[in-house]
Amino acid sequence: MSAPTVTTLPTSPTRLSRPNNFLTESAVFLEALPVFRSQVNQLSSYINSQTTNKWNLGGITGVRSFPTLFQTLLVDEEYLNDSISFTGNLDAIYAILKEYSTNLTSVGVWLDNVIKDVGVAPYDLDKPMISGVTSSMTRLQDREPFNTTATLFTETAIDNINSLYQRVWYTYNINCGNDTNGVITDTNIFRIIDCGSITDTVITY
Repeated sequence: MSAPTVTTLPTSPTRLSRPNNFLTESAVFLEALPVFRSQVNQLSSYINSQTTNKWNLGGITGVRSFPTLFQTLLVDEEYLNDSISFTGNLDAIYAILKEYSTNLTSVGVWLDNVIKDVGVAPYDLDKPMISGVTSSMTRLQDREPFNTTATLFTETAIDNINSLYQRVWYTYNINCGNDTNGVITDTNIFRIIDCGSITDTVITY
């Protein structure tokens, strides 16, 4: 099974920079968010389900590059009765989501290539998990429900961006280094250690 793909989002709307295009661009962008959210969650679930074999120390070839990905310092957006500030911050978040969407399919391909190199393991208690994204806001909502849904959506979207980065960074560090422990090629290994055997049939503790 290969990683799910994610469709690139349309042009992100910005009320402050392109007010004349905002209504059209926002309508198209909001229409694309439910599919984006579903695809992001599918990809996140897929990556969460994969455990790359960190005990396979690999060789000197294979995946060595880090995929195009980023973290964000944007904070969760909450409506505090300041429409200009709220709108400006949403504009910034939408632009980040647009850029994020362009990278996600290649991240899935990158992970699949790492798995081809090192295989999978039954478990890894240290691997970071990726958080999911909640339902997006729609134009059919009234202002208050829209703002509430937008707050939760942007909060979980930001968490998804940062948790995906952390997971990919973890995988990169444990599986994509240039270190190799090589193989044993010396055919003259002769040291034998005899630890004896247990001969006492009455073993007490």
